[in-house]
Amino acid sequence: MENSKKMMYCFLFLPFFISCKQEIKNKEYITIKESILYFKHFTFSNIIEQEGSYKKDDSIFFSKVFFENKNISNNKIIDPETFDVLYNDINDRKKVSNDYYLRGDDYYFKDKNYLYIYQDDISDKNKFPLFFVAGKVNEYSVIGGGYLRVGNKIYCKGNELVDVDINTFKIAMMRLKHSEWFQTIGFDKNSIYMESKKENKEKLDQYKKDIIGINLDSLQKRYSE
Repeated sequence: MENSKKMMYCFLFLPFFISCKQEIKNKEYITIKESILYFKHFTFSNIIEQEGSYKKDDSIFFSKVFFENKNISNNKIIDPETFDVLYNDINDRKKVSNDYYLRGDDYYFKDKNYLYIYQDDISDKNKFPLFFVAGKVNEYSVIGGGYLRVGNKIYCKGNELVDVDINTFKIAMMRLKHSEWFQTIGFDKNSIYMESKKENKEKLDQYKKDIIGINLDSLQKRYSE
């Protein structure tokens, strides 16, 4: 009789235990330790730790994500069963239109609810990387290259473009010196963007011989107005 009761309890609670076990879609970037969900990423930063984050070897682990002006536990925001690299979605991957940006440098992620951005300034190793929610999963669009629009903001490789005019923003391809690769650059009615770095219109003459895919005469006319 006692054994029968134990068996009955096991069958009753088995679905509960199974439902509590979370599946992880992308184990390269998501891990769970002591019931805490961590986002992990390669980093160049020299900073060892910060609230909700720590570094081990050349990887950084975030237990919290910046969302709505505060750090919130990943457990409350991230859905590990659907969290993945944005460009693992075949439809988004096609829109990149430049294999140079599909070589493993992952800055954009999404799950069933949100679009996430990892930001690491490789030019400043004393600056701590950021991991934040950029918007809802239905608010983004892949522009091409490293460029991504989320709501009324445009990012390139995780960095927000400053003072960009989103209504006139377009992209073009530019040959990289001493390389078979092409770089995707951006431009609006006021400025040229070398990835996320804003350049003034005088830079156009310097770059124009290497830019393809746009009418340079019309672009120069726009900047001369």
